[in-house]
Parts: sequence; C-alpha cells; structure tokens
Amino acid sequence: MNLRNKYFDVLHSKALVNIGKTGLNSEGLINHISKMLKKEKILKIHALKSALVLIEIKDIAELIKNKTNSFLLDVRGHTFIISKSDIKKKIYSPKNSI
Repeated sequence: MNLRNKYFDVLHSKALVNIGKTGLNSEGLINHISKMLKKEKILKIHALKSALVLIEIKDIAELIKNKTNSFLLDVRGHTFIISKSDIKKKIYSPKNSI
C-alpha cells in the first residue's frame, strides 16, 4: 500500500492512540507513540477533553512531533495525524512532473 492510500485509510479510521488526563507527563506515552510510528508509519492520535484543560491540541501535536522526530500532517478538532516521513509533498505532487 502506498503512502497516499495509507494516509486516507488512517484519516477515515479510528485513532490508534488516546491521550488521557495525565497528558504528556509520562515518557511511556512518547515511547509508545515512537514504537507505533515505526510499525504503522502513519498514526492518528486523539486527545480527550481532560487532556486539553491546560494546553491546546496544536501544542500537544507539536510537542509529540518534536519528541518523536516526525511530521505533523493534519489537525482536526481533538485529533491529529503524524508520520515518519513528510508525505504531504508526495500526496499532492503532480504524478507526471517533468
């Protein structure tokens, strides 16, 4: 499966990781996300309302992106998608470029 199809499958599926009320306080969560990224390549993460009391979803996404050396692809509501490679360029680039 190519990255474009994988991205759209992840976009329309449920999140694989949920961030709860403890937020990003545990290194175990970052390690878990890193391992999932190696396995899945593209990961959808959902933050519960209780995790968003002190910090915005975009800030959480940026922190995870920086700690896991990944790329932030999409942020919608309480959910965001990260990837090990920057596939936005690959998804929207012309197929027959010269």
